[in-house]
Amino acid sequence: MKIGIIRTSHNGLFLSRPVSGRRFVSFAAFVSLYSLMAALHYELAEDPGIAWHIISSIIGWTYFAAWSVSFYPQAILNWKRKSVQGLSLDFLNYNVLGFLCYSIFNLSFYFSKEIQDEYKRRNHEQANLVRANDVMFAVHAFLISSFTLLQTFIYKKEQGQRVSTLARIIICMIFIGIAVSIARVYFANAMWIDVMYYLSYVKLFISFIKYLPQAWLNYKRKSTVGWSIHNILLDFTGGALSIAQLLLDAALSGDWSGVSGVSNHNPFRVYSK
Repeated sequence: MKIGIIRTSHNGLFLSRPVSGRRFVSFAAFVSLYSLMAALHYELAEDPGIAWHIISSIIGWTYFAAWSVSFYPQAILNWKRKSVQGLSLDFLNYNVLGFLCYSIFNLSFYFSKEIQDEYKRRNHEQANLVRANDVMFAVHAFLISSFTLLQTFIYKKEQGQRVSTLARIIICMIFIGIAVSIARVYFANAMWIDVMYYLSYVKLFISFIKYLPQAWLNYKRKSTVGWSIHNILLDFTGGALSIAQLLLDAALSGDWSGVSGVSNHNPFRVYSK
């Protein structure tokens, strides 16, 4: 049998070209997996805790890689076509705003001593679990999402392709909410950590709605030309691995509150894409 490499033509359609090498790729994957399992088996025999934490770390960086790479196929497709026709501007604007909020959240929890101290006071002196890969993913996602949005000002658009009125209203309401949250820090008893939590809820909300405009656009056009399917596939892969790591970490720590939503974990990591 032969395998096919998916390529993108100039008009955005996906073509498949048969090539040889399936046995070599399968053998290489088998050897890599066997080596990894052998190493983990040795570590498991020596110290079960270390082995499972290694597995968790591998899963974490794998979902980080999948989610990070998922942004590039759309930007590359736009560049090849010299067009953003078929791409929802609502989706792009939601994405940039969501990752801006998520970047601020992660940067604050990772670098701000004030935010870290406020968190400990509320959580029985436990440290938050925002890690370097969370920060790197969030900032990288914001930058590449902004770059993709910038392409819409350069490449060809369809007539009438613009940000919808509904999206403008939602974005304005979000910014008003942010302003109110900041004002409460100065004029009420709120703390900066409350502002960070509001930003996280914004990201969570955007994660649930951001694909809806693109799905509606595809339905109206009766076409997915201009929309990269690789984005969805890698997004799904990253989400599945993120949930797997969350469940594994909960099992290792014996604390399943992270799954139910009340924990010192980063509760928005699963939905960060």
